Amino acid sequence: MQVESYSLQAGKGSITGNAKLFHHQSDQSTIHFDLKQVPVSTLLPTKWQVIIQGLVSGTGDYSGPVFDWRSGQSQAKLTLDQAQLQSLTLLEKLSLIPGLADMASVKLDQARSDLRYKEGTYHFTNLAVTKNQNLSWQGQLTISPDGNVEGTTMLGLPSSAVALFPPLKEKIFTTEQDGYAWTPVKLSGTAGKFEEDLSPRLVALARESGGKTLEQGKGLIDEGLKKAVEFLDKQLNK
Repeated sequence: MQVESYSLQAGKGSITGNAKLFHHQSDQSTIHFDLKQVPVSTLLPTKWQVIIQGLVSGTGDYSGPVFDWRSGQSQAKLTLDQAQLQSLTLLEKLSLIPGLADMASVKLDQARSDLRYKEGTYHFTNLAVTKNQNLSWQGQLTISPDGNVEGTTMLGLPSSAVALFPPLKEKIFTTEQDGYAWTPVKLSGTAGKFEEDLSPRLVALARESGGKTLEQGKGLIDEGLKKAVEFLDKQLNK
């Protein structure tokens, strides 16, 4: 059966497209879909709804069983409008660094990714998240069927903010491009408990630097970063 066009309502958004459906060979069914301003909460498991909010738009294709989509595969290009990330511990930690006070609950300017799904595993590639001139996060992320996360990303903070703490620039955020200072960040864990390898590096650097403040903006660490280190230390030793 060939469906020339279909339309589904999703909140104030819509899902449209066309399809070829096979009853006896359902695994050969194909569906093209266009998403327009679909609430991301309608597409995500409950645990992820707390972390990611926004409206999804994009286009993609699915092939596989119609009534058992988890057994099929799909690929898509997606953007997330009115995007917001919250309840991410790393962002809360970064918000303690001077100049980055609004990181704890991040309303994003841009969030986009290519998505490839197969048999319960989500692969996000060309992932790009930006917030004004305060944050840029790029890379790839994989979510397994059991909810485990593995990601290889690059985190960029404003070069001007990083420059206030020279050792941070010299030893962690060592690459400069497009107005940002960048560092690699590996992600792991689950939606309920993200883990990343940046916090331990920040704590180690602060300890190595002695947590002292020098005059005229050339200090190793200022009062705001001291508080960040204390917070990180408590988190890591819980």
